Amino acid sequence: MSLFQRAARRPGRLRNLYPRRLATTAESTGLSSLTEEQAEIQDLARRFTREHIIPVAEEYDRTMEYPWPVIKAAHQVGLLNAHIPEAVSFNVDRDILPARGSHILQPPDSTAGQDSAYSKLAYGCSGIQTAIQANSLAEAPVIIAGSEETKKKYLGRMTEEPLVAGYCVTDTVTGPNGTAKTRAEKKGDKWILDGSGVWITNGSHANWFFVLATSKRFAMPRSSMTAFVVDVNTPGIFFGKKEITMGQRCSDTRMLIFDNIEVPEEVQTKRLPLMHIEALLTKSPSYRMS
Repeated sequence: MSLFQRAARRPGRLRNLYPRRLATTAESTGLSSLTEEQAEIQDLARRFTREHIIPVAEEYDRTMEYPWPVIKAAHQVGLLNAHIPEAVSFNVDRDILPARGSHILQPPDSTAGQDSAYSKLAYGCSGIQTAIQANSLAEAPVIIAGSEETKKKYLGRMTEEPLVAGYCVTDTVTGPNGTAKTRAEKKGDKWILDGSGVWITNGSHANWFFVLATSKRFAMPRSSMTAFVVDVNTPGIFFGKKEITMGQRCSDTRMLIFDNIEVPEEVQTKRLPLMHIEALLTKSPSYRMS
């Protein structure tokens, strides 16, 4: 059970944050598949959008500034860092949930994925919604394949303070057999990563990155790629210019360059077939980008 799900079972805490009536979502939309808990979460997202995103959306789109104040507010009410299990969410005071913590907005078999809480955020501003939800892309593979130590280190910190992460799997050039051009070479107890990624959302503001790199040159993609979690302050990481994307001008999307950076072996994730990760990210509404 995730932290936000636990909080949602105590609806009084949600009503303390937003005292207006929460029981109207399923009635007004006709989505009978929504549970009472899901309806409350959607209603929370809808009202958060109305009160925190819509009033500032035009200004952020004009200035292209990164929406840190909105992201911090989303973290405070529990709308940031989707999917992190409660077991790896450390130093979170359960008595003030969902003022901190993370949650799964929709179960994988939910029929209400298209009307997810994230779609409510996107209604206010797709750029702000992208900055908020991009965390899910970076976190999902760590949840799936990271060691317990890696989960504690990188997922735990996401629940403690408002942080964002980046998902670095789009390469500038594709190598042989569709493999990533970014290379990973094992040297002693470290890996050396050299290459680049493009269209990395939350790029220069991310605290860490999930990175895929080719570690076996002539193998097929699903067996040639190794995944890593890389701290943003690792020496040798450089950022390209900010990409200006229509409708998402306030999200920070840019190139990421790895200049022979050293990554400790312990942040290498388990070797899972790439298609297994892709299936979870694209077919499960709880991981899918809206």
